[in-house]
Amino acid sequence: MWNKEAAINFVRNNAHAHATGYCARAVTAAIEHGVYPGPGYRKNQPSYKLYRHN
Repeated sequence: MWNKEAAINFVRNNAHAHATGYCARAVTAAIEHGVYPGPGYRKNQPSYKLYRHN
C-alpha cells in the first residue's frame, strides 16, 4: 500500500531523488523519440548543440 507520509519524508530527505527520476524520464523519452521534445520539433528538425559540463 502506498504511504503518502513516507513518500513525502523520502523526498524531503533525498532532494536528489526527484532530479534523478526526472533525468531518467528525460533520457528514456529521448531514446524513444529522438532528441526533439515534441512532434513539431521532430517534423521541422531545427539544429541544436549539446553542451556538457565536466
